[in-house]
Parts: sequence; structure tokens; C-alpha cells
Amino acid sequence: MVKLLTLAVVFVSALYGDICGSVSGNLVANCGFETGTFADWTVNAGATGVSGSGGQGGYSANSGSYYAYLGNVVILGTISQTLATTSGDEYELDYYFASNGTTPNQFEVEVNGTVLFNMVDIPSTSGYLLYTFDFTASGATTLTFLERDDPNFLALDDVSVTNTSVTATPEPTSIVLMLTLLVITGMMFRRNRVRNART
Repeated sequence: MVKLLTLAVVFVSALYGDICGSVSGNLVANCGFETGTFADWTVNAGATGVSGSGGQGGYSANSGSYYAYLGNVVILGTISQTLATTSGDEYELDYYFASNGTTPNQFEVEVNGTVLFNMVDIPSTSGYLLYTFDFTASGATTLTFLERDDPNFLALDDVSVTNTSVTATPEPTSIVLMLTLLVITGMMFRRNRVRNART
């Protein structure tokens, strides 16, 4: 099962370049920094940028070829993006974050100024961890990551924001299964009718 999951992740990465690029309805542009830049993001940070594997902090990308390294010094730097969200709708924010344990450091996540996550002196995560938060939009949403790592760098990759209020469209396999069940039910009903007519 693990091998199949790994193969699926590799296949998705090959198709889209990054995991977040395969997320249906993802509102975040340049979600995995696969442009090799902060295109579509607003950046207010000094020692912060985009790197390929083995770059600043010694990280690799969570998926694809690039990740954002975060290392503003003394004060919090920011990277942000404004998203076209609908007022009153529910959304899910997902991102992958890593720390190599160097301190002092700090990482904070805000949606329209509301803090969803804030941690100081984050120990080593031993690779990327997935973080998920839900929020209700009140119009357009500004997603902001605030960061500092004085002696080294933190890492961010694969950011996605999706509308969870939208009714999911059945997958083609679900439709086929549903039609198959309807056909079988119809056949059983007809068979019982014929059997009852004979008795």
C-alpha cells in the first residue's frame, strides 16, 4: 500500500510538478514555487527566497523542484497572496512546513489578520509536516506567512486553499458504480416480478 501511495505521489508530481498543482480548485497561484521565484506572491523579507533541492537550509522540495526558504532576521518577514474567495463560504488551507531546529525562529500564519498558527523556536520537524486549517471567508482573503530564522532557514511548500462549501461533483468511477447498482437492482426487481407472476 505504501509503495502504491509513493508511486501515486511520484505520478502526480510528474504530471503537475508539485502536489498542490494537482489539488482541484486550488486558489493559490504558484502554490509550490515551481516558477523558481515568488511570482504571484508579495514578499517583504530580507533573507528569504526560492531554492531548488539542497539549497538554503539544506532542504529539498516537498514535491516538484522548488521550495520557499524563510530566514528573515530579528523581525518577522512576510510572504502573502490575496485570493478570490466568496463571502460566507468555508475554505481549507493546507501547506507543508519544515524546520531544521535552528533557533531563534518563528512561523506564523494569518488569514485576513486572524492568526491560525504561531510558534516560536520550532524544533526540528525531521522533514515536511502537513498543516491544515479551516476558515470562513468574508470576501477576498489575504493569506500571509510571517517568518524569521536568525541563524538559518525554515521551509514552506505546496500551499493550497480550496472551497469546501462547494458540493462535490461525483467522480466518473462513482457514476459508473451508481449506474451498475441501478441496473442490478432493476434486473433483480424484474426477475422477482416474473417469478411472482408465474406463481
